[in-house]
Amino acid sequence: MDIDRKWDALVHTCKEIEAFLRLHNETEWSRTFSHLGQRANEARDPESRREVLIQARALFGGMGSLNDLVIDRFGEISKSDNQELDDLRDALYEIVVRNMRSQRRWSLPSWVRGARKKQPEPATGGESLIDMIEEFSEILAKHGRPVWSDTFRKEADALRTASTSSEMRESYEVLIQSFAGGSGSLSDLVLHRSGKPLKKESSHFDYLMRGILDAAYQGLADLDDHAR
Repeated sequence: MDIDRKWDALVHTCKEIEAFLRLHNETEWSRTFSHLGQRANEARDPESRREVLIQARALFGGMGSLNDLVIDRFGEISKSDNQELDDLRDALYEIVVRNMRSQRRWSLPSWVRGARKKQPEPATGGESLIDMIEEFSEILAKHGRPVWSDTFRKEADALRTASTSSEMRESYEVLIQSFAGGSGSLSDLVLHRSGKPLKKESSHFDYLMRGILDAAYQGLADLDDHAR
């Protein structure tokens, strides 16, 4: 019941933010929260709720994120409107974190669990987050995605040398943000060779992607717990 109340609070807050942004003519952001609220309202199982939380958490990271949004009226910044926006942002973030903590013991989707049984260990010899990121980077480079490959290689190096919680948090957020987005994003990528989809390789690629997301998402939850 407590989990359901926390989830209802997420749905309600998304609707509040949508209405606020629509009132202030922030059309794109309003549409973002309309879609997010609808997905949250329809999410019933742990897997779909996890995906909503990943999407919501990603709104707070990187340039052009929700954190960078400023409300202005006729070219002048409105102090009261931006204070209200800050309050809504803080409320959303806290609700997302609370839901993350409530769903910490996620299970991977059934098709990923099956892939774990059928597929050999990654070439790196383990399944730590850094191992998965490095293998993921190698696959991207092999299939002609050098920019994405470089992004993940850098984050593997960053996590390996991270000495503070803020450095770890930044890397986790970059990883989560890398999988966010719509059409043309990493989550839509299907591996091909000579125009033919590689089913086995794509399945392993998806397995690594979900494993990286789970580990990064869990890492943020752990950092938030330790900060309490």
